[in-house]
Amino acid sequence: TSLDSVKKYTNIILSNPPPRISSLEEKNSQQNFPPPAPSPSFPLPLPPTTHSTREDILSSNDFPLPPIHRNHQHQRQFLLSPIHESDPIDFKEKKTADAASKSKLYPPSRHRQARKQSLDMLQTHANSSLDDWKYIGEKNQTQMYCQSIQGNPLPILRGETTLTGNWTPEQICSVIQCFGARKLWDEHFENGQIIERFSQKEYLVYTQMKSIFPIQSRDFSLLTSIESNVATGTVYVVSTSVEDELIPEKAQHIRGSLVTFGWALKPIKDGHRLAGVTVSIIAHLQMGGVTPLPSAIVRTLTTHLPSLGDQVQSYLLDHGCPPYIRRVAGKVILEQFDHQEKMYSIHFIAKHAPSARQYRNKNSQKMIGSMWCTDIRTHTSMYPMGYRITTTPHEGIRVDMRPDGMGFRIYTEREDMDGQTIQLQINPCTTTNQKPVFAWNDIV
Repeated sequence: TSLDSVKKYTNIILSNPPPRISSLEEKNSQQNFPPPAPSPSFPLPLPPTTHSTREDILSSNDFPLPPIHRNHQHQRQFLLSPIHESDPIDFKEKKTADAASKSKLYPPSRHRQARKQSLDMLQTHANSSLDDWKYIGEKNQTQMYCQSIQGNPLPILRGETTLTGNWTPEQICSVIQCFGARKLWDEHFENGQIIERFSQKEYLVYTQMKSIFPIQSRDFSLLTSIESNVATGTVYVVSTSVEDELIPEKAQHIRGSLVTFGWALKPIKDGHRLAGVTVSIIAHLQMGGVTPLPSAIVRTLTTHLPSLGDQVQSYLLDHGCPPYIRRVAGKVILEQFDHQEKMYSIHFIAKHAPSARQYRNKNSQKMIGSMWCTDIRTHTSMYPMGYRITTTPHEGIRVDMRPDGMGFRIYTEREDMDGQTIQLQINPCTTTNQKPVFAWNDIV
């Protein structure tokens, strides 16, 4: 029946899952900002789109929020929580690859086997008994363990800690993935950049590690993936080294290798209330180079890497949770967070509506279209006095604030917005008002 069809295709969106519709669609709880008049200035330059014509994107069959095909054996579900980019790093080779893939928003994944192996290895280690690991000590609130590897001076490292408070696995994941925040909570992290996005949950990433005297700095070519377990609510974030032509080796760094570097974030429930999150860190890396690692460096990394969960908790307590994209109607081409200024920037190529193949009738088209948006989450701990949103273009889009001040949704309102690059920036409010202020293009 028509009603059954509407329910079926509503579930396509809801199984992602997006935020509850009621949190934004009740008339008394939603702020609808009218499109403001055009403004001649905007602080972010418009980047070149990777698509030559709007028809290229319109012809794409990609559906940015695909229905979840659950594997009942492993109970897997994907979580959308993108990685933040840091300061741009020059990769000239990326332009060639972008020009070669114009018909779809996302290029085909080139490292599927590496993705599967790294996720399986992270879950195997994180879910294994601690009896299989050697206890090496405690640092702050983290219990540290290791497993020796023949021929590798660095063992496989494991850290176990519990993050207290109301932080969700998704929010903790956003801190882990945010390069701007990581510069504070990881003292050995230098820089990072997303080179390519294969989907909203799989990225080609380049990172740099600071030099630790007396060894030279390291860099890494990585595939990073995000996945969650439906039954337990556990979120898995894992990186593994891959060889890719878009990330050639650089003379100023020694190329290191991450066999598995990941996080398992498992919620602790007290009835229906979130009581905390258990954090398991697995670090299996090879530093590369021809010179043997000094024993002092081995000792430093052996205690530093497993205790990173405690550093993430310190960041959350001191600074709060940075903004992050929960889902995007299109493709993100730039995302940056400046911790010092608390300024968050994002550029994305808009996809005005899901692919036509998702529609069976006008009712299902209307239902899916009403939920088709880009969802950005914020937190009052980072913006206690609110924030101002600036967007370009100024027309053809709508921003709906969440009534709890914890984020907003971006809608495209015209078909000609399909394929357009939307730029958005969040800046904190500095006001003496007692209540937080939220504004879009100077409209409160």
